[in-house]
Amino acid sequence: GAVTSPIMGGLAAHAVARSAYELLKKHDPAVRLNAIKVDPDKPNPKTGVGFMQWSADSSLLATRADNIPHALWIWDARNLTLLSVVQQISPIKTVRWHPSENKLALCTGGHAIYLW
Repeated sequence: GAVTSPIMGGLAAHAVARSAYELLKKHDPAVRLNAIKVDPDKPNPKTGVGFMQWSADSSLLATRADNIPHALWIWDARNLTLLSVVQQISPIKTVRWHPSENKLALCTGGHAIYLW
């Protein structure tokens, strides 16, 4: 999709960013998600769900685990199943659902917005 940078000198600068995702089927080999090793001796280790957000119609739930910050888990709340895992190269910083559709935008802190 198109990514628009801030207006500079009265002109809007435009760039086209393209990302490629590999879609895997159930029968494909397993994918490894890199987890951050947590030191259990340190107080308040960051593990488990760090944030979660419901879609507008509450049918989908997006979650991110603190010790696996590169992966976004998308759950189907109606069937109580995992629908998708989106793995990014950089840690996922924020996620927002479209206010009326089951579309999701996520940012990793770079100059791109990724859509699911």
